[in-house]
Amino acid sequence: EQLEKDLLKDPESMEALLELGTIFMEAGEVDQALSQLEMALALDSKNPLVLVKLGEVYRQRDEIPRAEEYYTKALKVNKNGLDTSLALVRLYIDGGRFDEARTLLGTLRVRFPKNSEPLVYLLRIARYLQEHSEILQWSRELLERDENHTLAHLSYGVLALQSGEIG
Repeated sequence: EQLEKDLLKDPESMEALLELGTIFMEAGEVDQALSQLEMALALDSKNPLVLVKLGEVYRQRDEIPRAEEYYTKALKVNKNGLDTSLALVRLYIDGGRFDEARTLLGTLRVRFPKNSEPLVYLLRIARYLQEHSEILQWSRELLERDENHTLAHLSYGVLALQSGEIG
């Protein structure tokens, strides 16, 4: 209700449009969300948060090329957008575009060397593709950063059992 009042007072309130678009998106009202976010985009076409939210809406609508377009635009505006980059990685993975996902993850590993999330995605891709040497590599790297990392322990353990290292 307060957002609607804010919009009535100032129909060009970027924050209110963005928040309303987010609320509609979370409620599954993607057409309403799209309408609000496009109005916000008209006010500021380089706002990375609006661009990311539009990417999310298009992803919900299963319009993958449009989602990719908006995630990419957001990254051009904000090159250090880890969350946006990871959203694009998930889009690539879901579409079976593993090479593109790996390329972006490699860039993220350089740009964010202390962040483990790119390694987790690399490990997930390797597990999906059953690439044993990469599973070992990414598991070891994750365990060096966090000796309690569950996915890394499970991946390493299962592979060790399969290869006969543990028996």
